[in-house]
Amino acid sequence: MLDQDGKPIELGRGAMGITYKAFDIDLRFPVTLKVISEKYVGDESARLRFLREARAATKVRRAMELRPISEDAVDGPFIAYYVAMVYALANQPDVALEQLNSLLKIPGGELNYGDLKTAPAWDPLRKDPRFDKLLAELAPRD
Repeated sequence: MLDQDGKPIELGRGAMGITYKAFDIDLRFPVTLKVISEKYVGDESARLRFLREARAATKVRRAMELRPISEDAVDGPFIAYYVAMVYALANQPDVALEQLNSLLKIPGGELNYGDLKTAPAWDPLRKDPRFDKLLAELAPRD
C-alpha cells in the first residue's frame, strides 16, 4: 500500500528490518509485510530469528483482528495492551507506541502510569521521547 506521495506505508523499524502496510491480493485483506535488512540476508541465524519474529507479529495482529476494540469493549483493550507489549519487546517501537496511544483515548482503559513506569516489558521504549510524553499524560496529578 502506498501513501499519498506514492511511498510505501511504513509501520515500524526494528533492528532487523522494516515493517510495511500491505494488501494480500489473494485474501483481499490488509496485512503487514516485514522486510529483512540487507545486512542480515546472508546470516542464517538472523534469518531464522527474523522469520520467528515475523510469524509472532502475524499471530499478534490476528488476535487484534479477532477481538478489535471497536467490537469488544471488555477484552479488546486488554488484547491491544498486550499487543503493544509484544511489539515493544520485538523492537517495533513505532507500532507499540501507536497501539499505546490508541489505548490512551479509552477512558478507564488498560493503560496506567504505574505499570508503564515500572514494568520491564516497556524497557525498550524508555529512551523514546514519545514514551515519555505518554507517561506524562498518564502521570498522577496533584
